[in-house]
Amino acid sequence: PLTFNHLLTRLRFKACKKKDGGLPVKILKITVNEAKTQAVVPLATGEPAFSTPSGSANGLSLEPENGSNEVAGTTHVELGSLMLPPLDGNAGAEYTLTVETSTGTYSNVKITYGDAQPSEILKAGISHVVTLTLSDYALSITVEPWELVDAGDLGIGDRD
Repeated sequence: PLTFNHLLTRLRFKACKKKDGGLPVKILKITVNEAKTQAVVPLATGEPAFSTPSGSANGLSLEPENGSNEVAGTTHVELGSLMLPPLDGNAGAEYTLTVETSTGTYSNVKITYGDAQPSEILKAGISHVVTLTLSDYALSITVEPWELVDAGDLGIGDRD
């Protein structure tokens, strides 16, 4: 049988203002600071090993297209997605963000996941929505976990 088994985790980013009013803010770049940039998957095992080549820095970035990155109200604006290595389960392993905006840069912003540990949430084959909420002087981040939805029986494999 066919099964979905992706090696990476996806973070889908969107942004909104905490309150209506004020000046619009443009999201210029979002960087996941600790993300490793290279994956090696041996065909014999199918188990990926993630690393960052020597001389390179960790971190993967998303630069939203100009025109689709302006946050002016409390309505969510879709910024894009990043595919990242899942966290390995080591205590303390987490991703932080650097968010560059037209009003300034927010560095090493921690992503919170409620009561769960990041390594329990950011697993291979799972997708999450990360919402950046902007106020006049601060940035807050929330994560919505991927909810499984029963799509019903597709009838694949049934024969007359």
